[in-house]
Amino acid sequence: MGQFALGQSVPRTEDPRLLRGRGSYADDTVLHRQAASYVLRSPHAHARITAIDTKTAARMSGVQCILTGEDWAATNYGFIAPPIPRQRRNGDPLYAPVRPSLTLDRVMLVGDPVAFVVAETIDQAKDAAEKISVEYGTLPIVTETDEAYESDVALWDACPENESFFFTQGDRDAVDAAFARADHVTELRIAFNRSTAATMEPRGCIAEFDPREQRYTLHTGVQRPHGLRGDIARSVLGIPETDLRVVSGDVGGSFGMKGNYFPEYQLALLAARLIERPVKWICERSEAMLTDEHDRDMISRAALALDSDGNFLALRASNVANIGAYMLPGGIISPTMHVGGLAGTYVTPHIFVEVSAVFSNTGCCGPYRGSGRPEASCIVERLIDTARSVYRSYGFSPIDTPALEYSEILLGKGGQESDKQLFRFTDQGNRDVAMRFDLTVPLARYAAQHLQEIGTPFKRYHIATVWRAEKPQKGRFREFMQCDFDTIGTTSNTSDIETLFVIHDLMERLGFTDFTIRDNQECYGVEGKR
Repeated sequence: MGQFALGQSVPRTEDPRLLRGRGSYADDTVLHRQAASYVLRSPHAHARITAIDTKTAARMSGVQCILTGEDWAATNYGFIAPPIPRQRRNGDPLYAPVRPSLTLDRVMLVGDPVAFVVAETIDQAKDAAEKISVEYGTLPIVTETDEAYESDVALWDACPENESFFFTQGDRDAVDAAFARADHVTELRIAFNRSTAATMEPRGCIAEFDPREQRYTLHTGVQRPHGLRGDIARSVLGIPETDLRVVSGDVGGSFGMKGNYFPEYQLALLAARLIERPVKWICERSEAMLTDEHDRDMISRAALALDSDGNFLALRASNVANIGAYMLPGGIISPTMHVGGLAGTYVTPHIFVEVSAVFSNTGCCGPYRGSGRPEASCIVERLIDTARSVYRSYGFSPIDTPALEYSEILLGKGGQESDKQLFRFTDQGNRDVAMRFDLTVPLARYAAQHLQEIGTPFKRYHIATVWRAEKPQKGRFREFMQCDFDTIGTTSNTSDIETLFVIHDLMERLGFTDFTIRDNQECYGVEGKR
């Protein structure tokens, strides 16, 4: 095997250090004269801030500074806009409201930052935060994904329908035509629950500012420090990228979440400049559940059109993605960037998908573990499973559908693998993905033809072993069917009536004209004559 051969294992050089507890995470970083910080957050999902008083808190022991929405607004700092273009239904660019690092007059979600307290210790910062008086006037909320679009509660004046963008992909007319001529249509409503990363170490950062060089340094465990550096420097602080350094140690888990942008990074940088001391902020676990970017929150109404033989004609999906209270730079990725996964491993002539990204009074969303790929795969596989069950109920064999549950085809004597094996192929990594029927059958047919050409009789030859991915046993697929071929017929020990019909169709496709398949346990039998 070459030095960089495909499939070669990659040495892990970091393990000895991490296994001995010598990792260096965000909270492990300690700088000279560093201060601690704490974020006071909104307890309401939607409310006006009618008054805020920090005077008492500012006089408490150890407090270095307290920032509020007024302080943030006075900086005239910018924000990071979504980099991927999307449009609204009327053709205008997507609506992405500015998200301030500290809200000024209205909170949009539980956990929205209201004040940033910096003190000598974290306990002093928390004590001071408890003394900040905030008066709220609660407002109506909308949190349900299915209810957000054109809700009576409009979150943003410039976007009364609560829809950030409307995205489509595919040929709608071709899909509609295919559905019109379909013999069967399977329809599903699939709800994807909201998820969060729950990383080993929650988010955190240590910011410092050098007044002599007018340069910032941000220590934080992120998975894309170069992009973070450029975006915060140019879009938020309005400084050259060379005036901000980002140092990323061990990340402590990310799964996509720590590749995003969060208000606390900018707040720590601002506070470090104001007090001319390093400022550390470490997120607590319960705080992370509220304020980390979430993902998956989506409702999909999908349909699959099939002909009378179970061939796929078209697939369509109408998705509503709940992006939270703000459209963040990564909020576009999961709803729209991987809808091509709806094709799966199958031949579907026409696919059309539409996505409505809606605002709600919930946490903001960004990419997390697959970023839309799991959702797409779930949609197409659920449709296929549902369609297959319908076909079975009408007496059709599952072999009539485009996906067949074969993961291996073997040739060998006496039902055992041998040096006479001609073919062995599996789905990718033996994962629970059904083999394509139009690939499996031609290969099986070719195997049978090859045996005839080399003059090998079929007597007692094992031709197929089928494994069902959904019934693993001892770390492998469970064998559920064995076929032994001989010159006068075929006998099979099977576990269900469905398998009998699978074998029946396979025998006919392999050219056998007189055969018997029998289930010795359940006493089911199928005979074939042509």
